[in-house]
Amino acid sequence: MLDRIASLYQSICFPVYGISLVKRSEFVILDRYSLSCLNK
Repeated sequence: MLDRIASLYQSICFPVYGISLVKRSEFVILDRYSLSCLNK
């Protein structure tokens, strides 16, 4: 849910202030191998 709110904020407010959009994939990395509960 937090991701959706951040994406919505970015898509609405960034163009208003003249800030370039950020690719989420460059900053959010979900590494399943680091989570021991998912390695089965």
